[in-house]
Amino acid sequence: MSFFVPTRFVWRFGGRQVHLCGSFTRWVETIPMASVDGTPGVFAVVVHLPPGYHQYKFIVDGKWMHDETAPYMPDPLGNVNNWLFVRKIDPPAAAPGLGFDQQAAIMQQLQEQQQQAAAAAALAQQQQQQQQAAQAAAQAAQQQQQ
Repeated sequence: MSFFVPTRFVWRFGGRQVHLCGSFTRWVETIPMASVDGTPGVFAVVVHLPPGYHQYKFIVDGKWMHDETAPYMPDPLGNVNNWLFVRKIDPPAAAPGLGFDQQAAIMQQLQEQQQQAAAAAALAQQQQQQQQAAQAAAQAAQQQQQ
């Protein structure tokens, strides 16, 4: 039995029409995103994904774009895609008075927390790589002066 995790995608950078496409659609089908009420230029959609790594991109007014505030990487063809790792979430133990919708909301919150933690780890790694590159450049400049 496969288990799919509700995963929320958000585009916060404007546009009139936004779609989502990724490895989970085999880069063929696009998923329309809905504008978020009361927040101009913000679009969101929840997609049920199997656990594992996924790459994705947004199509904003017909143009392929990635979110530079979320983890991203180049693919073998040189395209830059966002990525995420979806973890299987064990459903919370049934509690008296906790309905299906409440359990789904808890699972969604846990998934968002996991995605935020993965994004923070990727950002920390990216910052560390930038710092190492800056140090290497400074050392190279110092060696040239000698």
